[in-house]
Amino acid sequence: MSATDLNTLLRDVEELRRAVRRNSPFLREVISSRLFAAYALAIGLAATAFCLASQILIGWYGSFPAIPQGWKTGFWSALVLLGAAAVVSKPLIIGRRAAEVDTRATFITVIKVLYGGLVSNIYAPAFLCMVAASAFAVTIGHPWYIVPAIAVFYTFAANGVGLFVQRPEYFASGWYALAAGIASVFFLERAPFIWTAVVAGGMCLIFGMVSLIWGGGRRGGKDGSEARNAEPGKR
Repeated sequence: MSATDLNTLLRDVEELRRAVRRNSPFLREVISSRLFAAYALAIGLAATAFCLASQILIGWYGSFPAIPQGWKTGFWSALVLLGAAAVVSKPLIIGRRAAEVDTRATFITVIKVLYGGLVSNIYAPAFLCMVAASAFAVTIGHPWYIVPAIAVFYTFAANGVGLFVQRPEYFASGWYALAAGIASVFFLERAPFIWTAVVAGGMCLIFGMVSLIWGGGRRGGKDGSEARNAEPGKR
């Protein structure tokens, strides 16, 4: 590596460090909402209940194809509603919280601060691996392996966010996802819905519980005052 390359790398690293110091107070205030913790718990409980109910149906009828069509329709409808609720609720909660912290901030502000610029080099590979591994699982005829694929690569994204916003719920859910995802590889196809509940539901429940225990929604103090008195992305 030449001296020029080394200097460029050092500048990039320093820019990333400045971005973390500049934006983490704002992000911590947005993320540490009790509403966001409650959202994670609700999604985790709903996903767990859905998976366990599905496993019970399979136990009653012997296999998923043997389940009556009415139950299958309810199954897919519940899955679509759960996914839609998760997708729609998150930006609304984050956008509301961001506006409370800084009246100029929106959901898009949070996304740009959290995932934009150089830090995208942390998250983009993890998300690309999730997509690629999931697609591979489908093409080889083992779609259930989407669950551990997403869980394992979620670990890298979650730990990256944890470093950025300095909140323990991301580290807790990330390491849990890694452990549960790896364990599920060996047992997933024997009881797919059980292990989906353990992995996906567990990730959300761990996130929500740690967030509440740590002090979700805590305001005031040094970080809170810094976040409210500084402009998002320019701290």
